Amino acid sequence: MLPVEKATRVWKEHRVDIIVFCIVVIVALLSFGLGYTMAQDSARTPIIIENNSRA
Repeated sequence: MLPVEKATRVWKEHRVDIIVFCIVVIVALLSFGLGYTMAQDSARTPIIIENNSRA
């Protein structure tokens, strides 16, 4: 059996499972990327405001 025939047979038998797996992987990668981007924003040094007014 040729590799193309075998891949076609596997695709026909497990099409839904393969699609669900791809969707889960894409969502996981997007979530990781979004979390990584948000963490970089929060890692900046905070701005400190001091009040030195003497009344």
